[in-house]
Amino acid sequence: MASDIPSYPLEVPEHTRSSRLRPLIWLVAFVALCGWVVWRLGGFHLDEVVRQYNANFLAGYIAVDHPFHTMRAWQLIESLRDGEILRWITTHQGGYPVEFYPLGVSWIEAGTWALAFGQLSIFTVHKLVTIGMFLLPGLGFWFLARGDQRGPASAFIALTMQVAIAGYWMAGGFTELVLWGLITNVAGATAALIAIGPLARFSISGERKMAVIAILAIGAATYTNPRSLIAVAVVGLAVGCCLIVFHRPDWRAGLLRLGTVAGISGLLGASEILSLIRYRDLYYFVNYEQYDASATYWMGSVRAVSTPVIWLAVLGAVWALVSPRFPVARMASVALGFYVLVTLFLSGAIIDVDFIQQLEAPRLMPFQRMLTLFMAAFFIARLIDVLATLFRVGWGRDLGALAIGLVILVVFIRPLGDIGADFRGMPEVPKISMNELDTFREAISTADAAAPAGTAILVLGTSGPDMSWHERLWASLETRKPLYYEHWLWGWNDQHQGPDSQGIPGCTFNNDAGNYYPCPDLTLSPGYFAAHGIGAVVVTNVGSHANTQDARDAAKASPLLQPIGTFGVWDAYSVVEPVALIVDGDEAPVSVTIEDQHMSANFADGPGDILVKVNWFPRWSATVNGETVEIERAEGGYMRIVAPPGPVELKLTYELTMLDWFNRFLAVIGFGLTACVALGWPRSAFARLIPR
Repeated sequence: MASDIPSYPLEVPEHTRSSRLRPLIWLVAFVALCGWVVWRLGGFHLDEVVRQYNANFLAGYIAVDHPFHTMRAWQLIESLRDGEILRWITTHQGGYPVEFYPLGVSWIEAGTWALAFGQLSIFTVHKLVTIGMFLLPGLGFWFLARGDQRGPASAFIALTMQVAIAGYWMAGGFTELVLWGLITNVAGATAALIAIGPLARFSISGERKMAVIAILAIGAATYTNPRSLIAVAVVGLAVGCCLIVFHRPDWRAGLLRLGTVAGISGLLGASEILSLIRYRDLYYFVNYEQYDASATYWMGSVRAVSTPVIWLAVLGAVWALVSPRFPVARMASVALGFYVLVTLFLSGAIIDVDFIQQLEAPRLMPFQRMLTLFMAAFFIARLIDVLATLFRVGWGRDLGALAIGLVILVVFIRPLGDIGADFRGMPEVPKISMNELDTFREAISTADAAAPAGTAILVLGTSGPDMSWHERLWASLETRKPLYYEHWLWGWNDQHQGPDSQGIPGCTFNNDAGNYYPCPDLTLSPGYFAAHGIGAVVVTNVGSHANTQDARDAAKASPLLQPIGTFGVWDAYSVVEPVALIVDGDEAPVSVTIEDQHMSANFADGPGDILVKVNWFPRWSATVNGETVEIERAEGGYMRIVAPPGPVELKLTYELTMLDWFNRFLAVIGFGLTACVALGWPRSAFARLIPR
């Protein structure tokens, strides 16, 4: 097998063996940096309530997407408490399958909550996971730096850049992750980053542990954000090309190792990947952002890391490409170049490709940002090496890298000089107003008690300066009834029935224009209430449309609503004559139950035309009086069932199909093969993969 082992700098360079103190110094440096970041971002405050602006605030994260992801984790925890694994989320605009917005990060948060024995609030758990995700690219940088058996200087410098340079809201840095809360996009890109170093190392030298890390990282990327598989594919292509060009005559063994990781990772992610392929005609994502031309892509790249960092990264990529001493860094530099080309292709800047519009090319930036930061840090670290060697300063390499990292932190976080807002690191994070949160939760709890079983709750409005417009999604803390919002984050039902515009200009609901109702007060109508089974309404001021009422005033004046309480800026109402989520013609059910994966209703009489106001999906199955019946997709994207006239006992189940079980079986095989790689068993099967 000796011929299969490629030329590789496995020996530690002489200068790193000159002192046993250096590893300790680097350990202290990394721990100090991470500890400082955790402290600055409130990671040690846990469930502490702080006093600011003459009000009490919970030290959690509130802005934009944070409530959405926090509540998904909470719903997963609640589902596990019920003895079920969450597969369908009912409490969000008619419901959706988890594959359409995977629960990878939610599982991390549920695990964190369990490790704390349920003693931490879900707000604190989400904050801790977010802080951890902000620092996690450091692990990917470390694998890249150590992949070439060099010191961790480039990893440390790259991590300081990650911490200090905020980037804009789709760049993958502090702004996107901590301020905006787009955690799944950043987490998926981070997992792909972590996979690069181990994948390259295993392809070159056949180290089993590197293969296992790469497989698990790719699996994490798949179940966190499948969009990240674009990055994984690009990395695989880059590694393969480098093996063929730079690692003769051992490239065949390297490609075999690369293919092994790809195959096992594919099996591991089969449950997610094959489900998305199977239901690809149903999935769609409203396209909010795009690159209009290559110039806007360049602008986005600059805003992600700053112009100096880009040019340093270019120099680093060239240095790695021409130097045989850094095979892993070389593969990373090639991956960065390929990824830029792929992003331009998918954005339509090179070729207009409508069929990949769903990808939203600007959301591919986090992975590019992380690779750019590493290649810039690689150049700086190599330049320090050259200078330290030239001047024969043994400690110059380490002290120089530490000093550069400190300068980066000071320049961008202080900030010093004319540093634009896009680049200023770690500004203050908005906190949760206890008054706003408490009064909102009380309003939802009151509405939950007032809404009849089998109905939904409509939440209208944002509450002002102390509560952001997505914090209405905290409603799931107090109710497990289905929820509707006039402005929500995400949906896939392109047949969703919005409120009647009543001919008012600018008030027509358009799914493709974004998930919101232009004139929220128009939802307070008999047609909307009946169409979506609304049993209670919680409303606050949302600002006035030019031709419509303030929603709170409209609710007060509506004969359809009965006031049941005012809680701060929120008013709660019950619907006077609610229509259930499941009806048989005009007949209301005698009893009804709505749960995440099970629904039932009993009717004393009816014409047999049953409408279930939950989003249709092929996995839903139904029985009427014990007999299996077909489910049709009704107008509005809901479910219709034809039953015999008269008494009806209806049961619906969100079931696992035979193909779903097959996908899970493939995933189990993937886990088993991962274990085999870790153990090197059976030896004969891995003879060419893992050298002696």
